[in-house]
Amino acid sequence: MALRFDDLRKDLDRVFMEMVSKKLEVGTVAVLGTGTEPLGEYFSEKFGCKKVKIPSVMRKGRNKRLAHILNSAYPYLPEFALNILSQGYKRLYSRSDRIIPEFPIDDLFEDNGLPILLTDDNCFTGKSLSLWKDRIENKTKREVKTFSITVTGDYFPDYFCYRGWRSFEWRPIGI
Repeated sequence: MALRFDDLRKDLDRVFMEMVSKKLEVGTVAVLGTGTEPLGEYFSEKFGCKKVKIPSVMRKGRNKRLAHILNSAYPYLPEFALNILSQGYKRLYSRSDRIIPEFPIDDLFEDNGLPILLTDDNCFTGKSLSLWKDRIENKTKREVKTFSITVTGDYFPDYFCYRGWRSFEWRPIGI
């Protein structure tokens, strides 16, 4: 089954209600990467705040050409092949070092004192969320809460919709 943004709406509503029940207020929603913009729009509308885009964390030694070929082939592969690729990707991804690309964040976040909600589509290792969370907290001196649609590893963001959802089932179509 391919997961589409409309399929997420009821689960996003559930997570939003959890946030509200914990009295979370959000001053800015930060969207990690390009595929998560609908998440940012959803949460920025719900919290009545600004949405900002920040670039994805880059994996050192990533072969962009190979990644493009694999992403193009995903929709056409049988599930057993996807399982093998997914497991190999998770092993590679968990061992890899990450870097935050050069990107100025000083003027992105309004100084309203409210927490920032950092959103991502999937959480394998938590390295992307952790790197950006640390950088934003250090620059803004504000609390950062994290959200991911799926959790497929041992790291848990503050909020998420699904545990164990295989990213290849929805990532090729984009969220």
